[in-house]
Amino acid sequence: MVNWSQLPPEIKRHVAKKLDFMSRHAMKSTSHSDRLIVNSTSFELPRVRFGYKGDRCLIVIYTGVEKFLRLEMIKEAHGITVLRSENSWDPKAISSKQLPPTSDLFKLGLLFLKSLLAEKLILIKIIEFEIDKNEKIFKNRISGIMGGAKFRINEIAANTVNVEFVEEFMNFLTIRKDLKILRNFDFHAFEENLGFQLVAEVSTMHGGESRLRYYKSMFYMNTVTPNTQNLSNDLLRNLVRDDENEGMKLAAAHILSPHIDEILPTVREENYSAIREHTKCGYSNFWMESKNEKALEKYTNLPCSLGNYCKDCGDPFEYWYYQNLPRRILHEPFWTDFISFYENGKTENVLRSKFRADENRKKQHLKNQKNPKNSKNSWGFGQISVEKLMEKMGNFNGKNTKNKKKKSRKLAEKVPEILEDSEDFQNSEDVEMSPEDSEVLENPDDVENAPEDLFSEDSELQTAPEDNLDDVKDSEISEDVRNSENSKILIFLLFPILGAFIFYWIFIEFFAF
Repeated sequence: MVNWSQLPPEIKRHVAKKLDFMSRHAMKSTSHSDRLIVNSTSFELPRVRFGYKGDRCLIVIYTGVEKFLRLEMIKEAHGITVLRSENSWDPKAISSKQLPPTSDLFKLGLLFLKSLLAEKLILIKIIEFEIDKNEKIFKNRISGIMGGAKFRINEIAANTVNVEFVEEFMNFLTIRKDLKILRNFDFHAFEENLGFQLVAEVSTMHGGESRLRYYKSMFYMNTVTPNTQNLSNDLLRNLVRDDENEGMKLAAAHILSPHIDEILPTVREENYSAIREHTKCGYSNFWMESKNEKALEKYTNLPCSLGNYCKDCGDPFEYWYYQNLPRRILHEPFWTDFISFYENGKTENVLRSKFRADENRKKQHLKNQKNPKNSKNSWGFGQISVEKLMEKMGNFNGKNTKNKKKKSRKLAEKVPEILEDSEDFQNSEDVEMSPEDSEVLENPDDVENAPEDLFSEDSELQTAPEDNLDDVKDSEISEDVRNSENSKILIFLLFPILGAFIFYWIFIEFFAF
């Protein structure tokens, strides 16, 4: 029987590509060679959140629709409480862990984020920041904490309060060639709906080498009426005029499932032009300065003009994420700085009650399903405690003792296999955890003393182009890994012979007796 340590690197790499995020991270911790293999496979995350306010630090890693890993660290008098949850807001599904006290919670949180995501082949499509605007001193410390490591990010998003602050330190966190968009977004909360119905945004394209596009997006939860088409014209005109960024500006209003019977013709007002598109998915109004009118042509005759704000035609994750953003009023009331406007003083409580009722209805629907899906917790997010684990191991050993006599006769038949597995385990380099492979730092303040090669960038596997990963040869991993595999093959061939000899000796002794 071939065990994991005997598999060739190309098979391990194929397995690593199929792993979920935390299983992939766990595989890195087993051995140096497995870490190299994991670091040679690409991985993409749709969104990551990082927040720091007061005595709290938040990390949320989204892996898909309704799939996320959440860590919230809270500084308390006795130490740091870490709350962990996965794909659920149920308080019963949240586990906690205590860490020693630290005077720098921001550093601890950023180091967590760095250890998980600062790899050349991990691409973060969007990272969202929510940081206390009074904590601007952090921008001077981020470079030292990151130690030269950076994240691969396509888009940075932040609320209106944070966007200028984030822009000041984003170069210390991101690889600039990967960064395409900087988005400023906020929500206008109304009691009528549970999600947004109208999106108004202005985008500004900058020339030059950076080609960075700036977005200002405003989400409205109020019900759309027939006269909204005219109101959107004034809104877009103000967006274009008030935007202080220099460059080619395009404003757009997207209305989901509008009740509009007639589409107004394209208008020209002062130095502005507009194009209106009405499809089965909704209604869009594009507004731009007349001097850039040619850029509007690509928005005509679109099968769907809503982009990612369309439930049927857009990116499923993006639509789900923004539609569910207001639910933080219920699930994460501490992290709601993105809501810049409430209809009235009671709106927040009214929406919280509506969200709670909707969540209860969803739970009841899942309970009524004949075959509910049973999902296992990811590595590091399990609910079992050490005490329960030891109890299960004790019960398992008790059952083995009762069945010991029944299995004694079969032991001789499995001697070669047992010897083979045992010897492979003792001699395997892949299952032995060396000090330099450890990625768990007992004291966060000693992170500067961590091995420099923990996330080193000089490995050939790490710098392998993403398109050529499958063509990486075994010799590119390391000479040590190749020698290890050869020794295991030799053991695999010799030990069955040794096992057969031992079995023959037991057989002779048994009949001689």
